[in-house]
Amino acid sequence: MTPFAGEGVNAGMRDALDLVAAIEKSLTEKTDLDLAVQDWEESMFERSADFMADTMVNKMSMYAQDAPYSFFAAMTGVFARENGYDVKKGWMSWLPITKTAYGVFCCIGTFGAVRRRVTDFLRGQRQGVVTI
Repeated sequence: MTPFAGEGVNAGMRDALDLVAAIEKSLTEKTDLDLAVQDWEESMFERSADFMADTMVNKMSMYAQDAPYSFFAAMTGVFARENGYDVKKGWMSWLPITKTAYGVFCCIGTFGAVRRRVTDFLRGQRQGVVTI
């Protein structure tokens, strides 16, 4: 898994703890160890699917042509999900949260760039240097 979600070590530690628990349970209950590991692997892949998806979204939006705006817009969906909301289901699907966030971040970035250019121009005017 690529490191763009910051969950690799946490997921690995959880996987190790769950594997140890599965092995211990298999040994104490005298069940088939191979089946216990197979069950653990299936649950691990189910649990890590969200981490892998987040990692890929983060990676693609960090290297996108419109970064960092696309990255921040993608993060709004992650923040919503971590707070218990799924922006793709139910009434939340009617709200274009990530598109709205993208527009807001683009406006903020554009306004900041314009403000910096005006500030630099006015500073140059005061110092007798014209910059365009």
